[in-house]
Amino acid sequence: HALNGVAVPRIKVRTYRDEYLPGRTLSPERLEYLSKTIALLKPHGTVVLVRLPVCAEIAAMEDSFAPDMQARLNDLASTTGAAFADLDTMAVTFTDGNHLDEASGLRMTEALRKAIQERMR
Repeated sequence: HALNGVAVPRIKVRTYRDEYLPGRTLSPERLEYLSKTIALLKPHGTVVLVRLPVCAEIAAMEDSFAPDMQARLNDLASTTGAAFADLDTMAVTFTDGNHLDEASGLRMTEALRKAIQERMR
């Protein structure tokens, strides 16, 4: 296969930018149903919203798509009683722009474990 670890992110970023993002906005319905999902899950245990790391190019697209996403997730966690683990600033390596390589996946999993453990104290 001609694609390698360097080319794949550019192709994925271009696909996201040119095919998925144009004309899209963060719909209030998505946030409403996320809130309903949290309410459905809460009786069964602790709910943790997790923002996973993505490459800088995809992060920039997310910021253009929903510049207040961080605040929205914080507010949603606060109003629903869910925890929020923000891992999107971790230094990681991607295989394709939004999937972590094995070593980064292990580090991210450990960071998530610690974040959940801290919230359960």
